[in-house]
Amino acid sequence: MTLIIKGAGLTIEDVVRVARNNEKVELDPKAVERIHKCRAMLEVHERDLRAHLAALKQAQPDLFDRLREAFPKTPLWKAVDR
Repeated sequence: MTLIIKGAGLTIEDVVRVARNNEKVELDPKAVERIHKCRAMLEVHERDLRAHLAALKQAQPDLFDRLREAFPKTPLWKAVDR
């Protein structure tokens, strides 16, 4: 039997069936649609944030450097350095 992941209603028993019994898992098509919609929204916000960080780097480099030191593992720094 295949477990269909819909985005709600997953139980501990479902997880156990997959983990211990190697039950197949599939994503419900509507769940996939929601994933794609959320991903598109995140990409827009990421682009906006990168633009704001680039502008901050130009306008207030000291503040930009302090932010970078406070959050050194943020992957967005690589994009701003390009």
